[in-house]
Amino acid sequence: MKYTMLGFSQKSSDELGLDILDLAILRWFIDFKNSGTMKVKRLQGENYYWISYKAISEDLHILHLKKDAIYKRLRKMCDAKILKKRVVCEFGKYSFFALDKNYYKLINNHSKQSSNTSQENVVPEDDLECKNDVLTDTDLVQNAAYFFPDSTDEISNLDDIDMYHSDQNQGQNIILSNNSYKLKINKENSPSSRILATQLLDLILQNNPNFKIPNLKKWEKTFNCILYYDKRNPEEVADLIKWVHTESSFWSCHILSPSDLRKKYDRLVAQKSYDEYKDSCNSMKNQQYNTDDFIEI
Repeated sequence: MKYTMLGFSQKSSDELGLDILDLAILRWFIDFKNSGTMKVKRLQGENYYWISYKAISEDLHILHLKKDAIYKRLRKMCDAKILKKRVVCEFGKYSFFALDKNYYKLINNHSKQSSNTSQENVVPEDDLECKNDVLTDTDLVQNAAYFFPDSTDEISNLDDIDMYHSDQNQGQNIILSNNSYKLKINKENSPSSRILATQLLDLILQNNPNFKIPNLKKWEKTFNCILYYDKRNPEEVADLIKWVHTESSFWSCHILSPSDLRKKYDRLVAQKSYDEYKDSCNSMKNQQYNTDDFIEI
């Protein structure tokens, strides 16, 4: 009798509600993780790995699973405490995965049944010491890349982005799997983003010449989020920046970075519209009482 399947205990897999497709995806994750080529993020002392649904679909094309089906199976493994997920909010929401406590059950029985267990199936020491964190779930569509807002396939957008804190150059292709699956940023540092970053800095310096010069590359990335993820109109953004630092004494002291602008964007638009409405009303009143209209007695 065969006790294991793809290196995992059949008995434990059945108890945890996994099928052969789940095990194939899990094996892909383990092998890919151990290759050292996955995008990794250190969160609370643990390594979490960003999973590309498109890469799984292409590498395991024999499974005939679409990206949304792969997402649901990963979520099922998180519910079973085999994997755990953290949502990283950096210019959008991105899902990173790590091994959870029940993964050990899948290989523990196998270790007892055979002394020839492959070393790649052994849980790393860091993974065994992981604490149980609360899993924060997010809808798959929210993970769509902000650099590709015009795409009709929102799920596929997730696989065409690069993370901001990458050690690679932003214009460089990054190989993430053995079959040369590549990620490449488009629309990065567009002229609109550079212009907006420069405009904001110039206006701030006009009011405060001693303002510390920021990292404009980071400012450009935040403006990319405003334009492509939030889908703001560049002309509207430029007009709002000008209003903040030339007409609003209150907001000019509070909007000192693109992040400040993004957080308060809707409130700023509402305040600007209200002020323009008041100015329009005052202008109409003044026209009604123009001195040229009075009759000299």
